Parts: sequence; structure tokens; C-alpha cells
Amino acid sequence: MPHTIAVDLDGVIHAYSKGWNDGTMYDVPVPGSREALEKLTAHGFRVVIVTARMNPKFPAADKQEASVREWLGQNGFKEGEHYHELTNNKPAAIAYIDDRAVVFTDWEQAIIDAKKLVPN
Repeated sequence: MPHTIAVDLDGVIHAYSKGWNDGTMYDVPVPGSREALEKLTAHGFRVVIVTARMNPKFPAADKQEASVREWLGQNGFKEGEHYHELTNNKPAAIAYIDDRAVVFTDWEQAIIDAKKLVPN
């Protein structure tokens, strides 16, 4: 069974320059994201794209999966070539690629890094 790498959608694949905005997929891909995902799959990883957009508690969640799949397709991301699964659930994985992650080394550093995520 291949090792899974979970990749966040917004801010990592979808540029997400205006934040949630109105919930549409409005932006271009992050430069190099398509090529990077292709390399990960070529190296034998199972790539899972994770997005809160499909969370049933969010507005229009029922339409988000279709919207995300449409955006991925329009931007050249192909299931099986660039990713293997699209979900709103964090899967068991050997790594998580996320623009809002705090890498844990110890709690003191984690708190310092978390504080940096909040604008002054």
C-alpha cells in the first residue's frame, strides 16, 4: 500500500488570494502545484487533497465538491495523475502539506509559531 500525503487545497493548490470571499474557486493554481502533485504520485505516494470546502457544516457544502472538481479539471489536475482522493476529512498520512500548519518540535515553539499566524 502506498504512503499517503495529504495536501491542503486552499493556499497550497488554489492560490486563495482573497480568502474565502464568497466561497467560489476564483483564483489560479499556486505556481508549481500541478507539477509537484504529479511528481508525488510518480514517486508512488497516494495524494489526498483535503479541503474544508466540503464540510457539511459550511454554506453550500453540497455544491462544493462539484465546484472543486470542476476547478481542478479546468486547471489541468487529473485524478489518478495528480491526486487520488478529494475529501474534507483529514486522512491518516505520513505528511500533511498545509499553508497554515505549525510544525511541532516542542510546545514552546508551537505557541510562538501559532502566534505568528494571527495578524496584529
